[in-house]
Amino acid sequence: MILSTTVRALTLGITTAALALAVAACGSGAGSAPDKAGLVGKLAADENFKGVPGDVTDCMAEVALKLGDQDDLKSYMAGKITLEQVKGLGKDDKAAEAEAEKCTNLAD
Repeated sequence: MILSTTVRALTLGITTAALALAVAACGSGAGSAPDKAGLVGKLAADENFKGVPGDVTDCMAEVALKLGDQDDLKSYMAGKITLEQVKGLGKDDKAAEAEAEKCTNLAD
């Protein structure tokens, strides 16, 4: 009886540790999306967003996360490329342009 309780506790501990490691790996993997709060901060610091209200910047971050290439967004956040270079967010991307327009209407 004591042995089975110990084995169950040990199994539960190992399973919990494995799940915690799996969740941590999912959050930091190459395929994971950039952090929204980090992206909002990066946008707020971007010269093109100086003076833009916070709700508009927040909306723009949501659009970027929804439509932008995730790897390119990571590169933007790392300072390797500009926001305009993120695939899916360029001036020729009609969906992104329409969504960005909705965001700018928040400032009115």
